Amino acid sequence: MFMAIMGIGLVGYVVGGWFAPTGQSASITAPSVGTQVFSDGGASFVVLAVGFGLLLVASALLMRSRQSLSQAVMRDPLTGLYSRFYAAEALPGLFARDDRVGHSRLVLVRVEIDGLDDVRQRLGASAAAFVLAAVGRHIRSQTREDDLPVEPDGEGFAIYLHCEDADQARAFCRRLATLLRSEQLDWEGEVIKIAASMWIAVRQIGESNDDMRQRATVRQGENDARHSDGQAIQA
Repeated sequence: MFMAIMGIGLVGYVVGGWFAPTGQSASITAPSVGTQVFSDGGASFVVLAVGFGLLLVASALLMRSRQSLSQAVMRDPLTGLYSRFYAAEALPGLFARDDRVGHSRLVLVRVEIDGLDDVRQRLGASAAAFVLAAVGRHIRSQTREDDLPVEPDGEGFAIYLHCEDADQARAFCRRLATLLRSEQLDWEGEVIKIAASMWIAVRQIGESNDDMRQRATVRQGENDARHSDGQAIQA
């Protein structure tokens, strides 16, 4: 911003000097060495070029700052997953796409970390955040570019997978469960093992996000293989 102000000032000075009435300037003060230098066309061109260069640099810095802000809004800094704000903006378009074609290609996977409250009470909030960051890292390793893994909320993680059926979502859960079971986090000399429960809900055409989340939550206590969604998977 400071560079932009300097650039605008220099450009304004040079342009103003070019278009100022010569007679009026002479009547106010006698020409000095500095005035003579700035009245020279070559020197004015150099100053103008410097001013425009500063403006370009300031514009580039401002654009980079906006990109960093956009990235911060899009991603959760702790887990590296998409923020809930970004998910709320993106999901309506994904739902509308499925509704147009009349075929659902979205499966919601809910992941709840078991014993996280106990970790928070025994070891503190930083240890709980350490666990969430590790889970987020494993989720990122198993999701694809067109999936939408979302930062945790009060109910755990929400992962929207682009799947043709629930079997693909179950395969994802098994891979993630294997990674989580093998994880042993070292927190200040104490080993933390990650245990998680997962539930699958295949989106139905015309179904809202709240209804799909509610359907996954309602069936958390069920483990019936006859259902293609809502099935619980223990990690």
